[in-house]
Amino acid sequence: MQSHDVEALHTAVRSRGANLSSIEKVNWIKMRIFEIRDPDDNLLWFGQTYDVHQDSPSRRDGQPQGLRHALPELPCDNVAAAVTYYCDVLGFRINYQQHDLGVMDRDAITLLLIARTEEHKGIGSCGFYVADADLLYEEFLARGARVLGPPVSYPLGSPRFPRHRS
Repeated sequence: MQSHDVEALHTAVRSRGANLSSIEKVNWIKMRIFEIRDPDDNLLWFGQTYDVHQDSPSRRDGQPQGLRHALPELPCDNVAAAVTYYCDVLGFRINYQQHDLGVMDRDAITLLLIARTEEHKGIGSCGFYVADADLLYEEFLARGARVLGPPVSYPLGSPRFPRHRS
């Protein structure tokens, strides 16, 4: 998850009693990060890009807005094939790639495609909030994506692509 002020977030999380790492510079994602494990042993990274040195915008309650973006990890059986798919079909670009990792960017979204291992053996899932679901649906169809159906509007929610085949 990305923050406007990683030092303040680190201090706040530590003050709540969390066991977390020190802040480190991670070049391959171009961020300064700290990490923490949740009760289910999921690894969470909190970071700030190297270029962010601006005042944090405030939430409605007047408190600084700490989190800006998430960095989902999606386990893949074949990282190279997944990178190709995310580039060619979903329109992402490669930020960084090695045999067991693909850091993919599109618009303001970054995600990690990681090798499925004993440590990362489950399935991954992430949601993307988009400006125009219909336009993105048409783009994905034109690129040959396996989309389960057109965007559907749900009560009390935004339009989204179906999650399961009907």
